[in-house]
Amino acid sequence: MANDDQGKAEATSSQVLIGRLRRDLGTLESYAALLGILIGAGIFTVTSRAWTLTGPSVILGYVILLPVVLATSVPYAAFLSTPLGREPGGEYTHISRTLGGYRIAFIGTWLKIISYIGALAFLATALADYMIQFAGGRLQPEIHRLPLALGSLISFIWSTSLACAGSVVCR
Repeated sequence: MANDDQGKAEATSSQVLIGRLRRDLGTLESYAALLGILIGAGIFTVTSRAWTLTGPSVILGYVILLPVVLATSVPYAAFLSTPLGREPGGEYTHISRTLGGYRIAFIGTWLKIISYIGALAFLATALADYMIQFAGGRLQPEIHRLPLALGSLISFIWSTSLACAGSVVCR
């Protein structure tokens, strides 16, 4: 009898918990996803490919490029902490106000869009490589990498459009 009451109480508490879950990504969740992507696809995939091509000189490359990475990431992190950094189109507004020209802001915005496209293509290829390795030799990389990468891109775009269908944030 006591076990039955305990089971009903757990079922009721889990239903209450599910009803209170948020269906949006906040700042903390977005940063957690970004760090997971950077560590999973960026560091492991890029470092392993570079190590295969150049060997131990990868460590020297990271040491040499560390000042460049810090010189770009620290100011960008400071920009994102401002109210303008949280608004849609904030980068364009910041560049146009700081450098005093709309053409430079236009070029900067397009360069950022192009970099997002390149990063998305790289991440799709990295995901395809991971899926090929998880298949354990049943998939051939030369044949299956491109269809898997395209499939992941299409599923990402489709799921994003579904998630944004009724959202005010995505519009």
